[in-house]
Amino acid sequence: ASGNGPWKDSGLGNAFEAAMASPGEVHYIDWKPYGPSGDAPAAFFATGLRDKDGLLIGAYSIQLPPEFERSIEELQPQCKLESIAEAFEGAVNVGGLGRPIDENLEKPLKCFKGHSAKSLSRLIDNHFASGYPAGNVANRVTDPYYDIKAHTVDATCALAFTMQHMLSQGRTVQQIQRLDESSYTEFNRYLRNELDFQGVSGRVKFSDNNKPNLLT
Repeated sequence: ASGNGPWKDSGLGNAFEAAMASPGEVHYIDWKPYGPSGDAPAAFFATGLRDKDGLLIGAYSIQLPPEFERSIEELQPQCKLESIAEAFEGAVNVGGLGRPIDENLEKPLKCFKGHSAKSLSRLIDNHFASGYPAGNVANRVTDPYYDIKAHTVDATCALAFTMQHMLSQGRTVQQIQRLDESSYTEFNRYLRNELDFQGVSGRVKFSDNNKPNLLT
């Protein structure tokens, strides 16, 4: 910034200078030590300030709170939103009610011997509250995502059943860990087309990239 003030080369000074140079834009000044805050790191947003006639009369700037985090596409230029969207195109989509229909709640689960969807879901909730093993407060989950807990369990089972299929085809564990092209194709084919079981979230059967489920 112009002038001889003690903070002219500070983040706020940089913010003022950027806003005055391009007043029609919102400028971000990244974290660096800021004298008036005891040399604690500070970052700023700034833009030009105009009067009612549109004349530039100064700059408006705010100091960002310490917990502020920039969006990933600004921190990593290669992570453009378009690229992220393209990468997720074709990902498996999972949603729905998150439990079986009532008549299947008490039926034995194929993947978790000795449990039904209802009993396993209750056990998971208990460990959310009490930790694992019970009483281990270090890994308690105080704000769990209840809507997806069953899908997480079923995803583990889906991979386990797919690995079981691969082993039954004569492949070794080492081959499954380092899939060649044909094994990768078979892994995907089975997972997407043949896998079918009753899980904690209901029926687990994919249709292309989606897992149909009940919404109500």
